[in-house]
Amino acid sequence: MINIKEYLKNVYELEKSLYGQKMLLTRMNKQINIINGYKEEEHDIYKEEQILTTDDLGMIGGVTMIGAIIGAIIGVFADSPESFIASIIGVAFIAFVGITGLVIWICIDTARCNKENKENIEEMNEEIDRRNEQLHITKKKQIDIIQAEYNILYTEYKHTNDILNSYYEKNIIFVKYRNFVAVSSFYEYFMSGRCVAFEGHEGAYNIYENEIRLNVVIQKLDDVIQKLDQIQDNQYMLYSAIQECNKKITKLSQVTSDVTNKLQDISQNAEISAYYNGITALNTTAIKWLEFSQI
Repeated sequence: MINIKEYLKNVYELEKSLYGQKMLLTRMNKQINIINGYKEEEHDIYKEEQILTTDDLGMIGGVTMIGAIIGAIIGVFADSPESFIASIIGVAFIAFVGITGLVIWICIDTARCNKENKENIEEMNEEIDRRNEQLHITKKKQIDIIQAEYNILYTEYKHTNDILNSYYEKNIIFVKYRNFVAVSSFYEYFMSGRCVAFEGHEGAYNIYENEIRLNVVIQKLDDVIQKLDQIQDNQYMLYSAIQECNKKITKLSQVTSDVTNKLQDISQNAEISAYYNGITALNTTAIKWLEFSQI
C-alpha cells in the first residue's frame, strides 16, 4: 500500500523546488533585461560661436561713443570751422580704424576658439565611442553568460516538472488540487495528524475547502506571496517553503550578478553548483521512490 505521507512529502518538495527554480529563472531574465537596457554615453554636441556676440556689439558701440565724445570735445576748442571739421574727421578715422581692428580681432579670435573647441569635442567623442564599444562588448559577454546559465537551469526546471507530473498522473490527488498551495496544506494536515485520507468528511479535501470558505487559508499563490506574514500559523508548510526559497534565491541571484560582473562562468561557482546538485539529488530520489513504490 502506498505511503501517503511519503508521497505528499515528495510532491511538496518537488513543488517547492519548482517554485525556487522559477524564481531564479525570473531573476535571471530580469537581469538580462536590465543589461539590455543600458544606455550608451552620448556625444557632446559642437556649437559654433557667433562671430559678433551681444557683448562684442556693446564693446564696438562703446568705442564709437567714446570717439564721438572726443570729437565733440575737440570741436569745442577748435579755432575755425575748418579746424572743427578736420578734428571730427581725424577722430572719426581713429574710431573707424579702432573699430575695424576690434572687429578683425574678434573674428580671428572667434574662429580660433571655434576650431579648438571643435577639435576638442571631436577627440572627446572619439573617446566616448571607444568607451561605448567596450561597454557593448562587456554587456554582450554578460548576457551570454547569464543566458547560458538560464538555459541550463531551464533544462533542470523542465526535468523537475516532468517528474512532478509523473507523480500527479498517478491520480492520487484530484486534479483541482494539483498545485503548490493545496499540496502544502495537505502535507501539513497529514503530518500534523489532522487527517489520514483525502476523501470524506474529515478528509484533506473537506478540511481545505472549509478553511478556504472561512478565509483561514489563502488559495491563490500570488495572494500568498503578497500576504506572506498572514499565513505563518494556518499555512505553515507553505510559509516555510516560500521563506526558504526567498532566502536561497536572493542569495543565489546576488552570486549570479557578482559572477556575471566579473565575466566568469556562473556554473563553476561553488554555491550555484551546490544548488544544482541539490536539484539533481531531489529529482533522483523522487524518481527512485516513484519507481519502487507500489502505485
